[in-house]
Amino acid sequence: MIFKSKFNDNFIFLPAAGFYSGSYKDSGWTGSYWTADLSDESSTEAYSFWFQPGHVWHPHIANHSFRYEGLSIRPVIEFNV
Repeated sequence: MIFKSKFNDNFIFLPAAGFYSGSYKDSGWTGSYWTADLSDESSTEAYSFWFQPGHVWHPHIANHSFRYEGLSIRPVIEFNV
Protein backbone atom coordinates (compact mmCIF):
# COMPACT_ATOMS: atom_id res chain seq x y z
CA MET A 1 0.00 0.00 0.00
CA ILE A 2 1.27 3.49 -0.77
CA PHE A 3 0.87 6.21 1.87
CA LYS A 4 1.31 9.95 1.35
CA SER A 5 2.73 12.22 4.04
CA LYS A 6 0.48 15.01 5.28
CA PHE A 7 3.57 17.10 6.00
CA ASN A 8 5.73 17.09 2.87
CA ASP A 9 3.84 15.20 0.13
CA ASN A 10 6.39 12.37 0.12
CA PHE A 11 5.23 8.79 -0.42
CA ILE A 12 6.19 5.48 1.19
CA PHE A 13 5.34 1.96 0.03
CA LEU A 14 4.56 -0.56 2.77
CA PRO A 15 3.98 -4.11 1.55
CA ALA A 16 1.21 -6.25 3.01
CA ALA A 17 3.76 -8.65 4.47
CA GLY A 18 1.42 -10.35 6.95
CA PHE A 19 2.52 -11.16 10.49
CA TYR A 20 3.64 -14.08 12.68
CA SER A 21 1.60 -15.19 15.68
CA GLY A 22 2.29 -18.90 16.15
CA SER A 23 2.27 -19.26 12.36
CA TYR A 24 2.73 -16.95 9.40
CA LYS A 25 -0.57 -15.23 8.54
CA ASP A 26 -2.22 -12.92 5.99
CA SER A 27 0.71 -12.32 3.61
CA GLY A 28 -0.50 -10.23 0.68
CA TRP A 29 -3.61 -9.12 2.59
CA THR A 30 -2.58 -7.52 5.90
CA GLY A 31 0.19 -5.04 6.56
CA SER A 32 1.30 -4.89 10.18
CA TYR A 33 4.15 -2.71 11.36
CA TRP A 34 5.61 -1.78 14.72
CA THR A 35 5.75 1.87 15.73
CA ALA A 36 8.51 3.25 17.95
CA ASP A 37 6.19 3.52 20.99
CA LEU A 38 5.51 1.11 23.80
CA SER A 39 1.92 0.74 24.94
CA ASP A 40 0.77 2.88 27.85
CA GLU A 41 -1.22 -0.09 29.14
CA SER A 42 1.46 -2.78 29.43
CA SER A 43 5.23 -3.16 29.02
CA THR A 44 4.58 -6.41 27.12
CA GLU A 45 2.76 -4.53 24.34
CA ALA A 46 3.71 -1.89 21.79
CA TYR A 47 1.71 0.23 19.38
CA SER A 48 1.32 -1.13 15.90
CA PHE A 49 -0.01 0.12 12.59
CA TRP A 50 -2.24 -2.26 10.59
CA PHE A 51 -3.90 -2.04 7.21
CA GLN A 52 -5.96 -4.18 4.85
CA PRO A 53 -7.54 -3.18 1.54
CA GLY A 54 -9.90 -0.29 2.27
CA HIS A 55 -9.02 0.12 5.96
CA VAL A 56 -6.18 1.52 8.09
CA TRP A 57 -5.97 1.19 11.89
CA HIS A 58 -4.39 4.18 13.62
CA PRO A 59 -1.67 3.06 16.07
CA HIS A 60 -2.41 5.35 19.01
CA ILE A 61 -6.18 5.02 19.16
CA ALA A 62 -6.92 1.34 19.56
CA ASN A 63 -4.07 -0.70 18.20
CA HIS A 64 -1.41 -2.37 20.27
CA SER A 65 0.06 -5.84 19.99
CA PHE A 66 2.09 -8.17 22.16
CA ARG A 67 5.77 -7.49 21.57
CA TYR A 68 6.53 -11.17 20.93
CA GLU A 69 4.35 -11.20 17.80
CA GLY A 70 6.18 -11.03 14.50
CA LEU A 71 5.21 -7.73 12.91
CA SER A 72 7.27 -6.00 10.24
CA ILE A 73 9.50 -3.01 10.85
CA ARG A 74 10.22 -0.22 8.41
CA PRO A 75 13.41 1.64 9.31
CA VAL A 76 13.16 5.30 8.35
CA ILE A 77 15.69 8.02 8.98
CA GLU A 78 15.36 11.75 8.67
CA PHE A 79 17.47 12.94 5.79
CA ASN A 80 18.70 16.51 5.92
CA VAL A 81 20.16 18.02 2.79
